[in-house]
Amino acid sequence: MTKKALHSSLRRWLFCLAILVTLPGMVLFQAPGQLLDAGLRRWSSDALRLEFVKGSLWHGSGLLMIRGANDPLVHPWQNVIWNLDSSALWHGSIGWEFHVTNNKDQGKIELSPSGWHMTDLRWSLPAHLLGSHFPPPFSLTELGGEMQIETRSLRCGWRGECQGQTELIWRNAAGQGLLASARLGDYRLLSISQVSETTLQLDTLSGPLHAEGQGTMTGKGYQFSGVLTGSPELLRPISAIAGEHMKNSGDPGRWYFQLP
Repeated sequence: MTKKALHSSLRRWLFCLAILVTLPGMVLFQAPGQLLDAGLRRWSSDALRLEFVKGSLWHGSGLLMIRGANDPLVHPWQNVIWNLDSSALWHGSIGWEFHVTNNKDQGKIELSPSGWHMTDLRWSLPAHLLGSHFPPPFSLTELGGEMQIETRSLRCGWRGECQGQTELIWRNAAGQGLLASARLGDYRLLSISQVSETTLQLDTLSGPLHAEGQGTMTGKGYQFSGVLTGSPELLRPISAIAGEHMKNSGDPGRWYFQLP
């Protein structure tokens, strides 16, 4: 083993040891509820919470609570169970397996000094929760339907560089407000990350509104463009929401879009 490889191996094991040594104190001060609930609230802009936490950060369960689209109250959503994945320790990582008790949502995540690794992920959530994190104009309207995220393997460094493939499927897509709750269809956004650049591909699975698009994301920003085709009655309110991001092709049933 070279000096560089030995140093890397020691660093990984010291990282694991430091985590394990702090375990008693973290359990004592109820770290599961404090850390997981706080992280969920921040990520979802207080739309998600974790209540009734049992066990420890390494093995436990809790009830995911969800805030309705126009509702100040939070409501029970999914029971989540997580367990320490001891096999991750053999390659210098701390890992967890997690799943939802009433459906097939599940996944694994590992943390290491170099970054994090998500595997075998399948997770579903209401579209309006993810929509608030999208760039305008999507964040300007309340999205309807369900979004499902899947990945076999996505590995990212702490500086943001990633490798892997992720699929986002939007089922029963709809939009409130100007879209008058019209059902748009089912769509798939495929992202393929190669360290410094992520390519994006949008396809239509079914529905009255057909969407196709391509784009890229880098550390400097993103660009995404494509075309929407459908009835003029459906496209007019969408173009009103999108504003300068959409341009008519000359055919009222075909519009081009570009972001940002």
